[in-house]
Amino acid sequence: MSMNYNDVWEFGAVSDCCGAGVYLNGICSNCNDHCTPVEENDEEEKMELTRKNLNMVFDYINEQLSDVDGRGEFDNESGLLNAVERTVEMFNENMEEE
Repeated sequence: MSMNYNDVWEFGAVSDCCGAGVYLNGICSNCNDHCTPVEENDEEEKMELTRKNLNMVFDYINEQLSDVDGRGEFDNESGLLNAVERTVEMFNENMEEE
């Protein structure tokens, strides 16, 4: 007997606890605990992974690194992933306003 992903995953749904995929029996694939499947919001506009967008994110973070006077959004204490997430979130918000 062969197994198919359709036999395991709740397609189009994410867990209400952390947004991870959900197994058909209502178990979060990340937490491995019971969760409530919620409909995934595909309508939300997301920044596509392209060279142009990567360069925009890099350029913005590079411009916003603090200088010797402490000016800039990101300093030595800022984590790289945090800086990228905040920058992408800002770009997404700007896209929504347009």
